[in-house]
Amino acid sequence: PPPIAAPLTLPGEDEAAARARIEKKRKEKEEAAAVEAAAASAAAAAADEAAREAAATARRAAELEGELLAGFCDGKMAGQELADWCVAQGSLLPPLQKLVFEYLKERERVNPDKSCAWAKPENQGKALIALIADDVNKMMDVLWGIQKYCDTLGFPKHDGEYVVQAMYRSMYQFDIVDDDGFINWKEDESEANETGKVKAVIQTVEWFNWLEEDDDDSEEYEDE
Repeated sequence: PPPIAAPLTLPGEDEAAARARIEKKRKEKEEAAAVEAAAASAAAAAADEAAREAAATARRAAELEGELLAGFCDGKMAGQELADWCVAQGSLLPPLQKLVFEYLKERERVNPDKSCAWAKPENQGKALIALIADDVNKMMDVLWGIQKYCDTLGFPKHDGEYVVQAMYRSMYQFDIVDDDGFINWKEDESEANETGKVKAVIQTVEWFNWLEEDDDDSEEYEDE
C-alpha cells in the first residue's frame, strides 16, 4: 500500500498504527455493506416467496370458487355448521359481496324475500356474522351484494316498499350490519361499487332517516 501521509496519523500515533486503524475502518465498512446486502437479499427472497404463496392461494381459490359458492348457497349447511365451515375455508372463501349476491341470485332469483329469512341466525345469518367479525368493510360488502342484486332486478318495489330498503333493514334487525356499516356504505364513493349506488341511496332515504332519529334518541337517553 502507498505510504501514509503525515496528516493521516493521529497525535501520538505512528505510521503503523495509522495503517492499522485505517485498515480496520475499511474492513468494518465492507462487513457492514455485506450485512446490508445480505439483509436486502433475504427481504427480497421473502417478498418473492410471499408473492408466490399469494398467487398460489388466488389460483386455488379461483379453482374452488364454484364449489365454495355452492357450499354457501345450496342449503345443505346452515346455522352454526355453515358458520364453522365458512371460517374454516379462510382466504379461499369468495368475498362476502360475492357470497351474498350469488346466494340471492341463485336462491331468491326474481322473487326476493323482503324480510330476508335467509339471513336469520339459523340459516345464513350466523355464518355472515362470523365472517364479518365486526369488520365495517365486510359489513359494507354485504350491503354491496344486496345493492348489486337489487340492481339486476331494476330496484323493484313490493307491497309499497322498496326491496333494497326492506333488505337493509333486515340486515340491521339480524345484527349483521350496524350503524357504522350503513354510514360507511352511504358515504363510500368507490368506482368499484358505484353500479346502482345512487338508486340504492335514493330508495333507502326513509331507512337512513330512521337510523339518524334512533341515534338521536339514544344520545338523549344517555344524557339523562
